[in-house]
Amino acid sequence: MPGGGRSSTVSAHPLIRSLSLAVSRIASLLADRTCRLCGAVLQSTPGPLCGWCVARLYPNTDRYAPVVLENRSRVVVRSSFLHAGSARELVIGLKFRGRRELGRLAADLMTGAGTIPPDAAGCVIVPVPLCRTRLRQRGYNQAEEIGAALARAHGARMSRCLSKEDRPPQTGLSAAMRRSNVRGAFRAGREAVPGGVPILLVDDVVTTGSTLSEAAAFLEAEGGDVAGALTLTYRPEARGYIID
Repeated sequence: MPGGGRSSTVSAHPLIRSLSLAVSRIASLLADRTCRLCGAVLQSTPGPLCGWCVARLYPNTDRYAPVVLENRSRVVVRSSFLHAGSARELVIGLKFRGRRELGRLAADLMTGAGTIPPDAAGCVIVPVPLCRTRLRQRGYNQAEEIGAALARAHGARMSRCLSKEDRPPQTGLSAAMRRSNVRGAFRAGREAVPGGVPILLVDDVVTTGSTLSEAAAFLEAEGGDVAGALTLTYRPEARGYIID
C-alpha cells in the first residue's frame, strides 16, 4: 500500500505541471486582450493600449526640439509625447506606483512614435541614473527600465557608466534652480564610459534639459561621444496648453 501512495504522488506531478502551463497560457491570452496601461478589456484587435488610452496620447509635434542640451555637441532631445494624458499616467505609474513593467511599454511607444534613430543598433544606450537614496526608495531606476527595453528591441548595448550624487528632486524647481541643483551631480558608474561609439542618453521626462545636459557634459569630459538623448515625454515649463 505505501508503494501505491508513492505512485499516486509521482503521477500527480505531470498533472500539476499541465494545469500550471494551462493557467499560464490563459493568463497570457487575457493579458494580450487587456490594455497594458489601464487594464481595460480590448474590444477589437489586441494591441498594447485600449482606444481610450490611445486617444489620450498627445504626440510631441516638435519631436526633435525644442530642448537642446547645453553640452559641447549641443544635441537635441527627441521626446515622443507631451507630458499629458496617457503618457503622463504611464510615467506616474512607472515612477511612483511600482509598475516596473511599464518601462517596456514606454520603449514600445517610443519606437512606434518614430523617436528612435535608425542607427540605434550601433549606439550605446546610457540611462540617466537615480541617486542612491531614491533608488533605494523606488527599488529600480525607471530610465534604466526604458533603456534596457530599447536596447533589447533595437539590438543596442546598454551601459551603466553613470552614477549620481544625492540631490533634491527637480520637480517644482525653476530652470535656474534645476541647473544649479544638478551641477556636478554625475560621477562614474559601474562601467567605464564607452569610447569610439555614439551614446544615446535615455530618461523618462525632459523639462528644461538641465539633468540631461549635465549628464552629457560629464560623459564628454570622460571621452564619450553623446549623439543624442531620448525621452518618453516632454513637459514644457509653461504648461497652460497641456491637457491633463
